[in-house]
Amino acid sequence: MCVDCQTFARWLGNEDDILDDVGGTDLYQTTPARVRITEGGEKIRCARLSPKGTLRFFASCCRTPIANCASSPGMPFASIFGAFSDHEAAGVSRDDALGPVKLRIQAKGATGPAPSGSHDTIGKGTLAGMAAGLLWDRARGQHRPNPFRNDDGSLPHEPEVIAKDERARLLAQCGPQG
Repeated sequence: MCVDCQTFARWLGNEDDILDDVGGTDLYQTTPARVRITEGGEKIRCARLSPKGTLRFFASCCRTPIANCASSPGMPFASIFGAFSDHEAAGVSRDDALGPVKLRIQAKGATGPAPSGSHDTIGKGTLAGMAAGLLWDRARGQHRPNPFRNDDGSLPHEPEVIAKDERARLLAQCGPQG
């Protein structure tokens, strides 16, 4: 229910396919080493909501969101959009393909009543567990290979930074309204 994810979905122009009925986005947290792009890799582009913002990858042909990644090439983190998963084409439920929902956050950005069990922020215990997992994944080299970067860690294309006035216009349509 993050307003940044809502802003990105609106910028892509297909928020109805990305966001649920309260502005939430299915994201599957994994490492770059576990992500495989089997075709169309040449169409992957990157955008940022601000000059130093999160890297947000999408398919340039259909503007489907693919993943959010940290700016650092050494960070073993890729947040894959459920909208990018081909589980429906494979006849598999989202939960069977990606696993059950474990955490709902950013409830303060919900466009309607947030689902039961939603939180405004990530708890300290969860955050500590995530940090430990990132350190462990880094030690195991799970930041490579990375389908969103060149072998040297650089980005294949310069990220498109969404103009400040465009971002403000889109953001005004996000989160609680009224």
